[in-house]
Amino acid sequence: MSGKRKNRKRQIMERKRIEGQRPEQSVQEPPVQEPPVQEQNVQEQPVQEQPVQEPPAQEQLCPDPAELRKPEEKRPARNLYLQYNDLEFSDKLMFEAAINDYCQKAGVPMESIDSVNLYVKPQEGKAYYVINEDGEKIGSIDL
Repeated sequence: MSGKRKNRKRQIMERKRIEGQRPEQSVQEPPVQEPPVQEQNVQEQPVQEQPVQEPPAQEQLCPDPAELRKPEEKRPARNLYLQYNDLEFSDKLMFEAAINDYCQKAGVPMESIDSVNLYVKPQEGKAYYVINEDGEKIGSIDL
């Protein structure tokens, strides 16, 4: 016999010997005896119906904005006048001119305007405006 066959035969014999030592039958455990359950006399009580209660009124989480507003303090009137080279310009007139100029050029109503930023350059004789803080809605007016 060759050496490989002998080794293989030994391995098979060794396995059979080891397997022979293992019990093939499973060990049965004795059944556990549970103590008997004692029955108790439980009397059924009728369920009492309780009237349905409406949930309490929820408190308003956020107060009404009108309540938060403080009575407006009386502020002094504010007017701005720009004087340059014997000319005088009012802030109200410049804003009004910028809004009218934009509405005419773009063909939109005044109600569509939320904000106007006005940049006055008296040395150029112009006021530049930006409508609704949109870089595409710009223009200029002559002073």
